[in-house]
Amino acid sequence: YENLLGQFITRNPSPTMVQQFVDTTSEFDDFTGIPGGVDLSSIAALVDYRNANLAAVRTSGVDFGTAYLWHPGTGSMEVGLDGTYILKFDNLLAPGVPVVEAADTVFHPANLKLRARWTFNAGPFNGALFVNYVDSYRDTRSIPSVPVASWTTIDANLGYRFEHQKGLLAGTSLTLGMINLTDRAPPYVAPSYGTLPGYSSIDFDGANADVRGRFIYVQAVKRF
Repeated sequence: YENLLGQFITRNPSPTMVQQFVDTTSEFDDFTGIPGGVDLSSIAALVDYRNANLAAVRTSGVDFGTAYLWHPGTGSMEVGLDGTYILKFDNLLAPGVPVVEAADTVFHPANLKLRARWTFNAGPFNGALFVNYVDSYRDTRSIPSVPVASWTTIDANLGYRFEHQKGLLAGTSLTLGMINLTDRAPPYVAPSYGTLPGYSSIDFDGANADVRGRFIYVQAVKRF
């Protein structure tokens, strides 16, 4: 860490360096004859606290998908499965700092996520059913580590297209949908700050789950 800090901290700066700093910053006010009322010879270090782009994320993984489409009668149906498997997710906070292996830990992507689907089109009607799966992982902030349960949710939607309509409804389609149909709560994850007074409990992992519960929406699309 000393090499890293050396990029931003100049210890025992020369008088010339200190004067250059005073001349190029607004932190000092020369209305007293001594900038900011500070004895420049007493300054033991200069700190560069500007934002710096130091961190990096190194990740690799596999995305995959498969689908099957068939046509019963005049309509169509499709089943499919898409997923992501993360092989590596390493955080590098700054050059020279040890790499943090973050794969499959809280507040980072779980190593396996899947989304299965069934869709249909039948005349003016269409619909879809989705099953979402997030694999279990570990909370490594404590020793021993704590398991975080897997999370499975269901989404669904049903739509209607106003075909061969004239006037206001021409080119209009309506969709009614639900996200997290069964109102499945996210897996429990201990808050980072514990149970401090005055803080509400945020006991879920926002990187892998959604706390909103069942969400119902209506969508209207008008094509001109």
